[in-house]
Amino acid sequence: MKTALGDIEIVSRLGADERTLAFDVLDGLTRPFKELPPKHFYDARGCELFDRITELPEYYPTRAERARQTRHRMLDSARTLFVTDGYPATTMERIAEAAVAVYVQGPEEQLRRRHASAAECARANMLATELALDLGVGLAPVFRHHMRQTVARQRVIQEGVSRRELARLAIGFVDLVGSTTLQAGLDPRALAEQVRRFESRAFDVIVGGGGRLVKFIGDEIMFAAVDPAAGVRIVADLVAAFSDDGTQPRGGLVFGEVLFRHGDYYGPMVNLAARLVDAAIPGETLVDGSVVAQAGEDATFEPAGRRMLKGFDEPVAVWSLVTAR
Repeated sequence: MKTALGDIEIVSRLGADERTLAFDVLDGLTRPFKELPPKHFYDARGCELFDRITELPEYYPTRAERARQTRHRMLDSARTLFVTDGYPATTMERIAEAAVAVYVQGPEEQLRRRHASAAECARANMLATELALDLGVGLAPVFRHHMRQTVARQRVIQEGVSRRELARLAIGFVDLVGSTTLQAGLDPRALAEQVRRFESRAFDVIVGGGGRLVKFIGDEIMFAAVDPAAGVRIVADLVAAFSDDGTQPRGGLVFGEVLFRHGDYYGPMVNLAARLVDAAIPGETLVDGSVVAQAGEDATFEPAGRRMLKGFDEPVAVWSLVTAR
């Protein structure tokens, strides 16, 4: 005890920086596993040099640093699920919006129409609240299911890519020509039903073909598939599915490396697919050479010339999809 007091008395007479060093030494060397903070082995110049070293491409981060970087990226991704910050609706917000809309446009509207009593409305609200809580609990197994699927897909789409943030995918767009005119003549109830059928049918076709529905952009569908053969079948099935819906669908499909981030895809290949669908005539699907080369015997194509597409400096050779197997 006397020795400990002597150590503390000595430390108390040191300057601030020296006290920090002394306390760290006393603490580190009296632990079962001896340690000293590495900060005491660097002066200002050493710290500056180390910071510059970590910026070099040859620098290999430690396991702890890699774990910290991974955690930061995961938190950044998760933030898009739970935080709005003025940006478009996030995944969780869309789920909540959909749940509220189902109740407001369904049971609550029925109660209003038949002039239900306050007690009956209160019971309906209580039931809806309980169902909403059950929905939250049910999201966990659904999320686990999608995580398993996503991990399995990621192993395939990143095989042989040039950079780890890229994926090799077939990216397709299908646009419904004439849907704006069609929807203009519908009342809100009929419009809601038309949108419901549109989204449900698109989901069934894409998932049934082994693809992933990325998003709806108004009356346009964006999807992704692991390989061009699946992409060709999906785009052909989508065009066929909506041909009898009072619209004139057209498609565009490419295959190559794309940047994937927060469940969406970006890059020149995505832009090319979007331009191809704009250049297609109703009932047609245009593809680029990457799809023709990779689809093999799963489809037949015919040359459709070279097109000047918005955002591309040189004409792009395109093919029209004839048949898909």
